[in-house]
Amino acid sequence: LLGDIQLPESHWRLLFDSLPSLTPMKCIHELDWSGNIIDYQSMKQFSTYFVEQTSLHYLIIDRIFGSNQIEDFKSLISVLPRNKLWGLSIRGDTQKNLSGNFKVFLDSIETLMPLYFLNLNGQQMNEQDADILVDFLKRNKDIVDISCDSSQISCEHNLFVFYDDLFKIDIKSIGRPVNDIKRLLGINLSNLAKPDKWSDFR
Repeated sequence: LLGDIQLPESHWRLLFDSLPSLTPMKCIHELDWSGNIIDYQSMKQFSTYFVEQTSLHYLIIDRIFGSNQIEDFKSLISVLPRNKLWGLSIRGDTQKNLSGNFKVFLDSIETLMPLYFLNLNGQQMNEQDADILVDFLKRNKDIVDISCDSSQISCEHNLFVFYDDLFKIDIKSIGRPVNDIKRLLGINLSNLAKPDKWSDFR
């Protein structure tokens, strides 16, 4: 695991500049770079060393990009090799998320298709983002595993509508929205308004 490395900003450039001289780690199948810096000038070096020269299939880049860094995200995706990755984890939190930019966000990811696994937990997705995600998944039937918990969907009804739309796409595995259920329906479902919808949902 290489996530959340604590380095002074100046040392990150030295790290990326040194990558071309290092022996490739060809045995890597999964890389967790969550919370780390990938600055614009180092993205190609990152992609070459950690993705192109390895057996990497699953890339975890959680909590790196916020809405004001959507262009950086697009730049990173643009240098990743096509037909290499099987899945991406791009989880967010309240500080680092791409809510409100889902069209650009998912259009960028679409250039890497086919992908099979996509984790978007914590991206603070609102209802408009959710509609954009549903359309994306309808176009990209290769995805067999999707997770998008910890959203900002505003009410029980909209949560049920969103997941009903996901079920209709016939995705093999949909992550259970544990945090959204607690937030909207309450612990032990104390705020549940439509038990019949819950019966269908669960």
